[in-house]
Amino acid sequence: MDVSRYVNLVYFGIAILAFTIFDKSLIWLWESVDALRQVSIVGDAITLSTLIAIGLTVALVLYLYKRVDIRRYFSEVIIELQKVTWPNWSQTKRSTVITIVFTVVLSVFLWGSDQLWSKLTTWLLTNPGV
Repeated sequence: MDVSRYVNLVYFGIAILAFTIFDKSLIWLWESVDALRQVSIVGDAITLSTLIAIGLTVALVLYLYKRVDIRRYFSEVIIELQKVTWPNWSQTKRSTVITIVFTVVLSVFLWGSDQLWSKLTTWLLTNPGV
């Protein structure tokens, strides 16, 4: 895929995220303000707040799409991501095993240190003559 398709996918992702945020926020607003009554357009699935969220989403995506600097930024990010060399499956497995082993060893060390300092602190606090 060329860069413009990836940029369009980014805009599509922004649209999904923006719609979700707008829709949930407007539903919350409608429920918290007693004077506003939720108007159903098509059953319970599409309400007035949903249509407003769609409108806000379209406006936001069109605004972002018309901004040349934002499109250029997305294109540059995608071009840089295409230069990245991703690890193969064996490298990924090896790195995962190393991470898990290190995490377990460090967890045991921290647990042991915590137990040692806990016992030492308890002993020092309960023996005032020391």
